[in-house]
Order: sequence, then C-alpha cells, then structure tokens
Amino acid sequence: MILWDKKSYQVKLHGGRGKILTEPVHGLLQHLMVIPASENTVWSMKIIDAEEDIIYDIKDHEGRLDDKEGTPVGKDRQQPINIVFYDSTTNENIKVILKVKET
Repeated sequence: MILWDKKSYQVKLHGGRGKILTEPVHGLLQHLMVIPASENTVWSMKIIDAEEDIIYDIKDHEGRLDDKEGTPVGKDRQQPINIVFYDSTTNENIKVILKVKET
C-alpha cells in the first residue's frame, strides 16, 4: 500500500531570505511546489536534510516551481528538513507544498 502525505508551509521573506523547518518526513518527495506571491519574483532555494547535506538546490528561478523529479527525503526514518530561501528579488510570502510518497 502506498501512502501519500501532503504538507503545506508558508514563509515571509525578509532581506530576500527565509527558512522553513518541516515536520518529519520520509520517502520520496514526489511533487515539490514553490509558489511565490508574485509571478515575476526570482528566488533561490536549498533543501537541507538532518545531516546538513544539501539534497535539493535551485538558483535564480522565476515564479512558480512544479518539480516532479522525485527527491528522497529522510534517511531510514522520518526526519525534518530545512527549506532555505535566499537571493529573492522581493520580500513576500512564498508557499511550499510537499507531496511525499512513503517508501
């Protein structure tokens, strides 16, 4: 049986930066959505796991991101991850939606 989990987060950027610490997750990040308040906002983001390793990195992306590549998250158990935004062209709210397929 495949279990899906959908989590939604929001962060208000200050100085072009912001950080979200997620609830513990484990499995495959099947769909990552990043939705800035404005379509023309340019932003960069890293996702950092519990061991401080960068497991996802995107630079200078404009507008909404819909990534369905599938990134493994949480090693052998559920772990929180850090989602770090930097170098954003505006200080606004950014919504992040994670759809995780438990493995």
